[in-house]
Amino acid sequence: MPDQDGSPTEEELARIRAWPADDPIGWFAYIKTCWCYTEWGWKEFDGVDDFGRPLRMFHLSTAGWSGNEEILSEMRQNGVPLGLWAMTWYSHRRGGHYTFRVEKGEP
Repeated sequence: MPDQDGSPTEEELARIRAWPADDPIGWFAYIKTCWCYTEWGWKEFDGVDDFGRPLRMFHLSTAGWSGNEEILSEMRQNGVPLGLWAMTWYSHRRGGHYTFRVEKGEP
């Protein structure tokens, strides 16, 4: 749970950074509990990749909130160089908008 001003705690950031690579869905579920402005800046849904394989898609927007930027920084550090960020990051664009994809296995 974020602190009184909505920023993630050091413990939460450390947990995001250290999350095990075999649980990407759990990672995003945990990050959502720390994310500020989820009603606007967090969307997730099922989709498919270009080959028809099922995915869970996550669209995250920081809303310019420094706490959300801190979370993204810790996400990037997870398991460097081959952690969850490398496995799930799909794209980002100017303004703090990020897309992540988690493969769900064969259809």
